[in-house]
This record gives sequence, structure tokens and C-alpha cells, in this order.
Amino acid sequence: MDDLFLVEGSIEINAAPSQVWQILTLPEKIELYTGFKTITDWKEGSPIIFEGDYKGIKYQDKGLVVANIPNEKLSFQFWSGIEKDPVPDENKSIITYELSTEKEGVTTLKYIRENISSLDEQAMFEEHLPSVLEIMKDVAEDSN
Repeated sequence: MDDLFLVEGSIEINAAPSQVWQILTLPEKIELYTGFKTITDWKEGSPIIFEGDYKGIKYQDKGLVVANIPNEKLSFQFWSGIEKDPVPDENKSIITYELSTEKEGVTTLKYIRENISSLDEQAMFEEHLPSVLEIMKDVAEDSN
């Protein structure tokens, strides 16, 4: 794959980094903004399973934890369950969440998705990212 695409965005959340961290790592919080069940221990090198139902069809996507620095950075490989295992690295996206604080009581959540395989996928992620970040903000702020 010669051309790989990237999507990124960020949002300010009126919550401490520890509260934002919870929406990134607690399965019951993740489900509120993704709609799928997340199964992992979040240890670096551990697998992740994302289970859901799309229009009546059950699916299972997978991942592998790349980095876990509590309240700062969470990164994992992600690939669709539609593809057969093993999926070559060039077909795996890398999703990274970075947290930073520049104002007291406000955490900036940055989302980065790398290694997107097509312009169509990139356009889809770019279209949906702002609304997903808004939902994540609402979930984190409701946890206050």
C-alpha cells in the first residue's frame, strides 16, 4: 500500500484528564459513544475485541494495544473483523488518543487515526469525527 491517509481532530473537555481517561478505557463508557462492547485489559501488547451489531449483523473487530500512558496517551492498532487473520500491518489503522491540559479544569482530547487505506475511508472518518468527539465530550462532562 503506497498511499496511507490520516484523520485527526481535537476537542476541549471540561473535565480532569482522569475523567477523560475513563471514557477511553472503561467499556461501559466506550459503549456510550461507539455503540460496541470493548474487551481488553489495556496492557501494552494485549489484544482488543470490539463487538457490535450493525443493521442486525453481528461483527467483531480487533486490535492490539500499542501504548498506554494513563491520563496522557492511549494507542492501538485496529482492523476490521471482515478481514481474515492474520491481517498484514499495512492493513491496520493506528488510533491514538492524546490528553493535555493547558487550562485548569479543561482537558484537550486529540484523536489521530493513521494508516487509513483509502480516500473513501478517510472522508468517512473526517465526516463523522466531529460528532463523535462531541459525544465523547458529553460523556466525559456528564461523568463530573
